[in-house]
Amino acid sequence: MPNILTRAISGAIYVALLLGCLILSPRVAFAILMLVFSIFGAIEYSRMTGSKSTLLRLFDIVATALPPFFVLMAVKATGLSTTTIAWGAGSVCFLYPFFRMGAQLYVKSPAPLEDAARGCLGVYYIGIALASAAMAAQLAPAVVILMFVMIWLNDTGAYLVGCRWGRTKLFERISPKKTWEGAAGGALFAMAAGVAAPLLPGDLFHFGSVAGLLLGLAVCVAGTIGDLVESMIKRQEGVKDSGNLIPGHGGILDRIDSLLFAAPVTLIFIMLILR
Repeated sequence: MPNILTRAISGAIYVALLLGCLILSPRVAFAILMLVFSIFGAIEYSRMTGSKSTLLRLFDIVATALPPFFVLMAVKATGLSTTTIAWGAGSVCFLYPFFRMGAQLYVKSPAPLEDAARGCLGVYYIGIALASAAMAAQLAPAVVILMFVMIWLNDTGAYLVGCRWGRTKLFERISPKKTWEGAAGGALFAMAAGVAAPLLPGDLFHFGSVAGLLLGLAVCVAGTIGDLVESMIKRQEGVKDSGNLIPGHGGILDRIDSLLFAAPVTLIFIMLILR
């Protein structure tokens, strides 16, 4: 099967899965999906950057999956419980670095602090980010759908404008093909979606076009940084893709790199503007 067709089919399944969960069951199905993404993402991250100890890598994967797990458990137990989520995720973030550094004492490594730091970083980079996406979907699923649309429009706009007018490199040492002109084009596409969304019928969004424009800009900037950060990790580790889970696209981290940075920004927007 030609690679472009493989990419198209895989991409369509990915989009259908996300939107299906958000539309049909944003509280449970989407939280489960984010939990699954966190597990596969943590496995990929661990393979690229993790300790040579299988046991420590397993600890890192479990710790990374815990924040989305707490969101899911809070929903299934008593509905959305912000206190439960905060205590659960906060405890993981606060206590895991101490546990991880202590566990490192029992493993021979030429760089024990680096191993421990990489393991702890995955909890924040993947676990907290996807927990943020799951929690945002509990509060305002329509805004999360809009966030995904903005991410996709940002990628599309950056590609189209970059191919036509791109001249000035954005971060050449990290991603040689990205340009400032493309980034500006992606931002315009994302901000246009933010301006248009509140004007749609049905009162799906409880904010105005100015707030939508700012959300579009924030998602664009955060998503672009997320894309570049994942490229930076892969470049340091000498790999082309984070994995091979998604045919034609690579690993799950290659698909959700923008989401990992855009989701916390979107959650903050929801809590500040809609609450």
